[in-house]
Amino acid sequence: MVYENLPWIIKYRPKSVDDIVGNGSVAEGLLLWIKAWSPEVKLKEKAVLLVGPAGCGKTSSVYAVASELGYEIKEMNASDARNREAMETIARHSAFEGSLVTGTRVKRLLLIDEVDGIHGREDRGGLSELLKIIKDSRVPIICTANDAWDPKLRSLRNYCKILKFRRLGPPSIKKILKRICEGEGVKITENALDQIVENCGGDLRAAINDLEMICVGRKLVAVGDTKVLSSRDREKEIFQTLKELFSAKTLKEAVFSVKGLDMDSGMFFNWIYENAHLHAESPKELVELYDSLAMADIFWCRIHRSQNWKLLTYFYDYLTGSVWASKAARYKWKKYQFPSLISALSKSKAERRVKNQLGAKLGRAFHVSINTALKDIVPYLKEIVGNGSVERAAEFVYSLKLEEEELKILAGGKTKKILKAVEKIARERPKIRKVPEHLAKKGEISKEEKSEEKGGKRKKGVKKSEKTEKKQERKRKAEKEERLTLDTFTKRKKV
Repeated sequence: MVYENLPWIIKYRPKSVDDIVGNGSVAEGLLLWIKAWSPEVKLKEKAVLLVGPAGCGKTSSVYAVASELGYEIKEMNASDARNREAMETIARHSAFEGSLVTGTRVKRLLLIDEVDGIHGREDRGGLSELLKIIKDSRVPIICTANDAWDPKLRSLRNYCKILKFRRLGPPSIKKILKRICEGEGVKITENALDQIVENCGGDLRAAINDLEMICVGRKLVAVGDTKVLSSRDREKEIFQTLKELFSAKTLKEAVFSVKGLDMDSGMFFNWIYENAHLHAESPKELVELYDSLAMADIFWCRIHRSQNWKLLTYFYDYLTGSVWASKAARYKWKKYQFPSLISALSKSKAERRVKNQLGAKLGRAFHVSINTALKDIVPYLKEIVGNGSVERAAEFVYSLKLEEEELKILAGGKTKKILKAVEKIARERPKIRKVPEHLAKKGEISKEEKSEEKGGKRKKGVKKSEKTEKKQERKRKAEKEERLTLDTFTKRKKV
C-alpha cells in the first residue's frame, strides 16, 4: 500500500475540515476566506497569517482545506532558502495559476511555513519580496508563524487576515492518538496514553512521533514502554510567561516562569517594563517594581559593555524574582501591551535612516564622523539654513547634493523655497563659461575665446569629414616633398 512507509504525522494528516480536532472553527474560517478570495477583488487582507504554537495543526489545516476545495499547494518551509532570489524564482512563479507538473490551469495556493523564521544573511530580502508578491499575487497566499508579535512581521500583519490557533488540550490529543492506534491495530493502555500526552506539552506533532516510536514492533503498549521518552522543554508565548510570572505563588515559580520562552533578553525586559505597572496597586509597590527593573537594566548594560555573560543569571533574578517580590497584590487578569519603545523605534526607522544619510554627507564634507556631524554641526546648520538667505542655503544644498527629505531636517518650512532656488542654480550652472586656468589668475581671456564669441575664426558650416580630408592632403604633400629631397640627394651621390 502507498501509505505503509509514510510517517504517521503525514499518513494520518486530516483530509477535510471535519477531521480537524481542537481548532475546527479556525479551519472553517480559513476555508471561507479562500472561497471568498479573488484576484479581481481588491481586499485589504490579501493573505492569511495563521498564528499559534508548534504542533497545534496550522499546516495540517491548510492541507485539509486545500484537499477539500481541490487546490494544489506549493510550500516553502524553514528548510528552503527564502532570500530575495529564491522568493523571486519560486514564490513569484507559484503565485500565478497553472500547474507546476502539467502546466494546465489549476487552482493553487502558496504556503509560506514558519514565516517568522525568515532572518539572517541566508534569507536577506525575503520578507520584503514576499510583501511585493502578496500585493500582485493571482493565487491565495497563506503564511504560518509561532509568534505574531515578532517585530519583523509588523509590515506583513498589515496585509494579512490573522487566524489564531490554540494549543491543543489533553482530551483532543488523546482522541487523535486513539484513532491512530485503531488504524494501526495497536492496543495501548490508558496510562500509557496519559504519559505520552503529558510528555508532549500540547504539541500534537511530538505526540504522534512519540507514539510511532513506541509502537514500532509492538501490538500492545503499556505504561512501562513510555520510559524511553524524555521530557521536552516547550516554547512559550510571552503572554503565558507574563501570566505565570505575576500569578506565581512562590519565588521559585516566578524564577522558573521564564523557562521555555524563546525571546531575546532585551525584548523580554521591554515587555516587563511596559506591563509591570498594571499589577501595582499602590505608589509604594510601583516604586519597588521599577527599582528592581532598574537593577536588572544595570546588569544588562554591564553585560553588553564587558561581554561578561555570567552576569545574565543576576539579570534574570532581578527581572523575575525581585519583580515578583515587589508585588503584594493578588493576581488579576490584565491586557498586556506590546512595548511602546519598540513600536516607536519601528515607526521612526525611516526618519533615522534619513538622518544618518545627512550625517554621512556632512561627515564627508567636514571630515568628521556621522555622530559628530549630527550632534555638533546639524544644530548650527538648522539656524543658518532655516533662518538665513534662501540663495546662500540653495548654494550649500546644491554643493552637497542633499535630497528633499534631508533638507527638511535643516530647513523645515523653507524647504520648498530652497528647492526652487536649487533648481534655478542647476539650470544656470552649466551655461556659465569657465575661464582657462592659465588665464584665470590674470583675469584675461584668450584671443581664441574672443574670436569664438565674435564668431570670426571658426566657421559653423565646416564638417568633420572636410577637416579630415584637409589633414590627409597636407600629409600627402609632406611625404611627396620628402621623397623629392631623397631622390635629389641620391643622384648627387652617384655623380
